[in-house]
Amino acid sequence: MSQILNSLAPIFLIVALGAALVRGGLLTAEVLKGLTGLVYWVALPALLFMETSRADLHGSGVERIVVVMCGATAPVVALGIVYARLARLAPATAGTFVHVAMRGNLAYVGLPVLLYLAASAGPAAPRPSVIILAFAPFVLFQNVISILLLLAGRQPFGSATVGALTRGVVTNPLLVAVGCGLLADAVGLVLPSPLAPTLDAVGAVASPLALIGIGGSLLTVPVRKHWGHAAVAAMLKVAMVPLAGLLLGRWLGLTHGDMVIALVFLACPTAVASHPLVIQLGGDEALASTAIVLSTLFSIAPLALIVGLS
Repeated sequence: MSQILNSLAPIFLIVALGAALVRGGLLTAEVLKGLTGLVYWVALPALLFMETSRADLHGSGVERIVVVMCGATAPVVALGIVYARLARLAPATAGTFVHVAMRGNLAYVGLPVLLYLAASAGPAAPRPSVIILAFAPFVLFQNVISILLLLAGRQPFGSATVGALTRGVVTNPLLVAVGCGLLADAVGLVLPSPLAPTLDAVGAVASPLALIGIGGSLLTVPVRKHWGHAAVAAMLKVAMVPLAGLLLGRWLGLTHGDMVIALVFLACPTAVASHPLVIQLGGDEALASTAIVLSTLFSIAPLALIVGLS
């Protein structure tokens, strides 16, 4: 119980702080937008670059973690498609339903939870470099699949679609930071002493600022209608996806620490970033916003259980 409190209580208290700051008017919508941009474009890339530039890939087992996470997501995508057809959802609603049932909030929930766990769980805790090296390819996988789901049935696939996906990948600051960090590690680049501590300091604020942003964003995301479908999507996201990961991880023989990394990422609630993406691609905004809030609430119990077993 103390392990759960030590690892999860700071996470949700900081999320609650973000909500309280918005509710109290100290964090306006404009400031919240700037804060989210600061985390996404500056703080998280600094953290990811510094950790990957120091990564030790020897015997890390990252490949199997990624296989488990991608493999656990795939059957839930298929299950979501079956549900959408049985429920006779309109194409835009169906694509949104599967999208919110599989795309987790990896950067703003998964990373902070795992990094706090790594700092508080002692020598057996997951290594930050392994956490981040598992994070990057799974982000890529989720982004590509989620965009394809939203585009399905809305427009034919062609060069424009491929171009949009490619631009989304090569301009993603998180993926670029990991790629640059791995390159720096491969060539043995050593940053000059004023720069390395600066990037470390900037990266250190990524997790708390991300959690404050999550708390504030939950109060600004509109929640309306589609409660039934949203609840089903939320349960698929925070219960079925990690359950599939647990079964696949045991079958592949993941170590305990690697299993914790996979399950925390898989149990993350639906990404808040799904809401503007759904709007941009003509999906069902109401379903997306409701699923985000419900999955965030539902994720507390699975994440507490996973952390308690760590």
